Amino acid sequence: MGCIFKPKGTKYFYIKYYRDGKPYIESSKSTVKADAKRLLALRGGQIQEGKFYGLKVLKTSISDLLKLIIQKSEEDKLPSLTDRRHYVKLLEEHFGATKAANLATVQVMDYRKKRRELVSDQTINRELGVLRRAYNLAMEHDPPLVNRVPKISLTSEKECIRTGFIEDEEFRALRGVLPDHLKIALTIGYYTGMRSGEILGLQWRQVDFTQNTLRLDPGTTFTISEGVLSGI
Repeated sequence: MGCIFKPKGTKYFYIKYYRDGKPYIESSKSTVKADAKRLLALRGGQIQEGKFYGLKVLKTSISDLLKLIIQKSEEDKLPSLTDRRHYVKLLEEHFGATKAANLATVQVMDYRKKRRELVSDQTINRELGVLRRAYNLAMEHDPPLVNRVPKISLTSEKECIRTGFIEDEEFRALRGVLPDHLKIALTIGYYTGMRSGEILGLQWRQVDFTQNTLRLDPGTTFTISEGVLSGI
């Protein structure tokens, strides 16, 4: 199986094991010998099952995986390439430096929570779907870049249906008592169904008075919202 040792002058226990006669030395990153024993047993099991792909997978970052999906999308000339680049940028900002082997469910949940303040669950599903696809591509790579594909759950599309719409009479009454700067936001939301984060994040480059349109960036809930400006 191998052995456990503690190099002179270090505080961590190390393990040494073999695959196909090649020795591997790895830090347990723990001062507890029992942790090193568990890691040694884990590596032994992975080697026996043919699921040990070397220590390089421990250094692979999520940023490395996201590069794979862009490369694959470009090779396949996918029409959704622009959207994928947008999703990858968002995922990169949140997960980029994270080691692919260390991604935890709580980190995915934290991403969903933060994104819900800006976009719908459908959009978040598309984004996390890209992350899951990146892991699958890494597993299919020769040699594999990851030891496993973590569970990345997506929200049921049936659960994403929005409720709580107001009638026209209620909308006009509410707009009548709001200050001018809030009337604009309310009107855009009423006619388009956009979320508050999407509305408040709009920039002048997305407003076209000549075409009477608002355009959202790729990857947001709506692509084009027409005829809104005339209602403000």
